[in-house]
Parts: sequence; structure tokens; C-alpha cells
Amino acid sequence: MYRERVVPDLYPLGLRHRQQLQYGSDTRHRARVRGPGRPDPHPQQRDLPSRHRKLQYGGQASIQSKYCKVVAADDWLFPECIEKMVRLAEDHPTVAIVGAYGLDGTRIQWTGLPYPSTVVPGREACRALLLGGPYVFGTPTTLLYTSEIVRSRHSFYNESNLHADAEACLEFLEHYDFGFVHQVLTFQRKREESLTSHSVKLQTYLPNKLYDLVTYGPKYLGDAELKERIRFRLQAYYQYLGSQVYERRGKEFWSFHRRSLAKLGYRMSRRRVTAGAISRALEFMLDPKRLARAVVRRWRVSR
Repeated sequence: MYRERVVPDLYPLGLRHRQQLQYGSDTRHRARVRGPGRPDPHPQQRDLPSRHRKLQYGGQASIQSKYCKVVAADDWLFPECIEKMVRLAEDHPTVAIVGAYGLDGTRIQWTGLPYPSTVVPGREACRALLLGGPYVFGTPTTLLYTSEIVRSRHSFYNESNLHADAEACLEFLEHYDFGFVHQVLTFQRKREESLTSHSVKLQTYLPNKLYDLVTYGPKYLGDAELKERIRFRLQAYYQYLGSQVYERRGKEFWSFHRRSLAKLGYRMSRRRVTAGAISRALEFMLDPKRLARAVVRRWRVSR
């Protein structure tokens, strides 16, 4: 539907030297650009039967391409997006992934890196994230990858992880730098049935943050730091689960979080969920206005 918002942005690139780029979206529109040339007027199109199938894009990077750009079907690239990202990567050969600010509906996202830090050591960026710093890796639409890292394995994304794009950054930036363009270069359209909406509904971000620590923390953090961050994340996780007792969450919600904890080697503790619920109740008792707002919100949802 929105393909015309994306493909024309590839035409006026004017890239130096015969730089080659492979473009793709989660409906598998692809075009290669060579220097000042134009993309194939008939890019390949393939329908994907599953919302998870787009994560298989990894191993399909052309051996002729130098960079890969993934674009969600309903998202847009602003005119200078690829040109700015490729130029940064060309100027800094140690950079393997390039990000930028993005417009998410009406909000500017992925802020946090101080201006004008255009190149950050990958280890430093990943370490800051795991220690609770701002998330600047964005989404696949906001990132440009070098084809070298994409081709390094058959499936670039971990298809079992809903947040595989963030995991790819944590995995590959151990040995490369992260580039960042301090401009809004992409637009993300709100989609009710998207993976993002699904993630918000179940709050998949909470177990994923714990997964990142358990899986990649040993690479970037000291033993004491890692232990403290895991303790903090588990506490925040149970505080949230306790608060959801009052939201009458269904079986899908509780089964998801029980399975997620089990995969990480933790058994869901009823005692800690109950403690979280009591903590939330005390917060409401000490703040009547907050309780009133929660009651009104719940009433509106139930109408």
C-alpha cells in the first residue's frame, strides 16, 4: 500500500564510487542501487505468510551488495535517509550498523546519544544499554547494516526472538562500531496488528530485557554489574506482573510470562507476584488521585 513512499527515495541518491545497496521490506520488495543509477523498475515481490517470516531476510543479502536496508511495509524513508547513512558508513569503515532518529507516529524516537557523537564503539553502546541507558538501536526500518555482517550467517535475525533486531545489535557490535545520524530519517506508521502492538499488549519487552542481560551481559558487564542488573530487572518485572493482577489479565498473558521466565531459567514466583500486587495497592492507597484515574481508565476500557 505504501510502497510508493519508499522506493522513490532510492532514485536521487547520487552515491559515490559504485556503492551497492540491497533494499528489502517485510513484504520482500527489493531493489539494488549502483552509484547514481536507478533501481530495477521491477523489483522482486514475495508475499510472506507469517509476520515472523520477515526475520529470515538475513541470509538473502546479495553477494554484490555492500549495505542492506530493511523497511517495514507501511513505513517510510525520508529522501536523504539512505544517502546519509551510507555516507557515514563509507567515512567510517569500522561501522557495521547505522541508526538515526525516527518519527513514530507523531513522536521522535531513539534519542539519547549526545550530539555530535556520530560514531560510538559498539561495546560502549551495548554496555550503556544493558546498564539501563537509552535505547538508540531503533527498529529494522531505522537501521542500515553492512552486507558483510548480514551474510555472515544464514539467518541474520534470531527468528525465535520478537526483538531480534535489538539482539542483532548486541551480538555484532561486540566487534564493530555503531554509527548514528542525528536527523529524523524514517517514519513508522502505527499498525494495530503489528509485532509492536503485540509486544505492547503482552509487554514482551520486559522478559526481553532480562534475556539480553542473561545472554549478552557476560560479554559487556562485570560479574557484580551483571548480578545487580539482573536483580533490578527481576524486581521491576515482578512489580509489573503484580500490577496486572488488578487488570484481570487472561490466560494468554500469564502463560506467556511464565514461559518466558522458564526459558531464562526462572520459575514464576507467586510470592513475588503477590508482593508486587500489594505494593501497587499501597501506592494507590497513598495516592487517591492516582486510584481515581485508574478506576476511570478501567471503566472506559470495560465500556
